[in-house]
Amino acid sequence: MKKIFTLVCTCLVSCALPFGHAFAQDEHGVYSEQPAGTLMEYDRSATTYTYDYYNGGQSFSVGQSVGRVVYAADGTVWVKSPFASYPLKSWIKGKVRDNQVVFDTPQTVYYANSYGYEYYFVLSRMVYNAYSNTYEVDKTGTELVFDIKEDGIWQHDASLMVGLTYEDGTWTGYGDTNVSFTEFTDKTTAVPAGVEMQKWVFNYGANGDSHNVKVGFDGNDVYVSGLVKSLPDGVVKGKVEGDKVTFEGRQYVGADEESMFHLYMMGATPTGAYNKYDALDAIVFDYNAEEHTLNSSATWLANGGRETLYPVRAYDAPALHQQQFLPGGGVPADPSVVLYSPYEDGMGYGLVGFNIPAQDVNGTLLDTENLYFNVFYDDEKVTFYADEYPYIDGDMTDIPYDFSDGYEFFVSGARHTIYIYSTGFDDIGVQTVYRDGDTELRSNIVYYYNGIDGISRVGAEALPETWYDLQGRRASKSASGIRIVRKADGKTQKVF
Repeated sequence: MKKIFTLVCTCLVSCALPFGHAFAQDEHGVYSEQPAGTLMEYDRSATTYTYDYYNGGQSFSVGQSVGRVVYAADGTVWVKSPFASYPLKSWIKGKVRDNQVVFDTPQTVYYANSYGYEYYFVLSRMVYNAYSNTYEVDKTGTELVFDIKEDGIWQHDASLMVGLTYEDGTWTGYGDTNVSFTEFTDKTTAVPAGVEMQKWVFNYGANGDSHNVKVGFDGNDVYVSGLVKSLPDGVVKGKVEGDKVTFEGRQYVGADEESMFHLYMMGATPTGAYNKYDALDAIVFDYNAEEHTLNSSATWLANGGRETLYPVRAYDAPALHQQQFLPGGGVPADPSVVLYSPYEDGMGYGLVGFNIPAQDVNGTLLDTENLYFNVFYDDEKVTFYADEYPYIDGDMTDIPYDFSDGYEFFVSGARHTIYIYSTGFDDIGVQTVYRDGDTELRSNIVYYYNGIDGISRVGAEALPETWYDLQGRRASKSASGIRIVRKADGKTQKVF
């Protein structure tokens, strides 16, 4: 095994070619940019604590959370998203002292504005109070210390919590104990040279969500890439046996930036409880070689870690089929606005959700690489500016169909969700755009209308009450946190 201590020391003296940005905090004191230095990927394990409004506090062991660490030339050490069960885009700052890495606390890791109240979320050193049966900020010290050993970087006192607190020290219910960073050795599957990867469509879920993947055959071996949209190069390998294709479980597909977990594809069956599954050794598909289709009644999980079951994404009743895209494309089918929560000063944001079919008006699938969409405030096409949306690369008017920054733009199949910060318009609309060379075809602009009584859908049928999370994904009514409920008349309401 590679000696971690030697690796750390080497990193600290070999940063002549920095990767990242200067060590700058934003206006809220959060380190949101990747610092300059040598970037290392680790396997982070911990006992993680979460809080659910209905079930209270829970703790369980997790492995293979992404341990993203930067070693800087000045001796500082930086860790991204310090909590295994609460992914953040921020970094915490430490320093090497003797054979240890030391993090001073408190450190601000997240800022939020809700109903006019500002919240600062803080990394704190915490201890367990047996009398109150909870964790509290440790009054005897402020340092979180990790020992640098040959087999990794290990928390010096595993009973201390790397805790997430409010500014006043109140525990949020999230944090980790028994934290370690060890060498990560799993590799993604490589597609053999000469295998032609063709575009197929991956369908899943009760809502008919889908996205493009690539599939290639090499004798009886079959390769599929892009099952997880945020990991387009992640590949799984299956075996053709007659009219069945079997994909063994626990196949590594990459380090996911959105969940901050190393993801593994595995078959599973639902237990009936919300987001609970029993793992399968393999997932088996019915295979029709003539029609080029694969279908399974099981669930394909993108699991956080290889061993412990921690579903990050679940693809129910997965199906794949080869699709011949219409040459030149057709007029895109009309999208719809399925969720709209206007901007509120108290919340500091609004939320809009679109359903955008990747099909033309005749139902023929369109290549999502050629699809975009525009958002309209009244009849004005919206440009999203990089100074307001910090995780986009530049000002954006035409939004690529598959675009997600994991922060303010989200996509799940045909569902697209955007945080909005604008007011002063009456109606909000969306239009799908197909663009291929000199060809440009547009759907109708479809609007949600603001009326005196709030939001209504003109001429719409009654809809079942539907609950969403803040990424626009359907959620259980009993799930914790802020939820948005869409009533049968189309009106929306935030629920805490």
